[in-house]
Amino acid sequence: MSILSDETREFVLNAGRHQSKTHAIAVDCFKELAKQTGVKAVKLKKRFIKHDVLVTEAFWRVLWSKHPNSGYNCIDYCDCCGKFTLSAED
Repeated sequence: MSILSDETREFVLNAGRHQSKTHAIAVDCFKELAKQTGVKAVKLKKRFIKHDVLVTEAFWRVLWSKHPNSGYNCIDYCDCCGKFTLSAED
């Protein structure tokens, strides 16, 4: 007999795992932004992580133009594994 509900057990098992789908979307946006600006995607990503306002605004414009119905409006970055996770919050 488990003391955890099925829902809690599923949450614990998936804790720490990142959504590779949303990470791929974020990386694709950096690549598109690199094409538009002529700045390497790696440099844009580093500036984004350091909260560069211009890069951040450009990232969201690209994301919302490529995925207008996604609802994504939040992004997290994991320093440990270097992955992004996009989510939609109210």
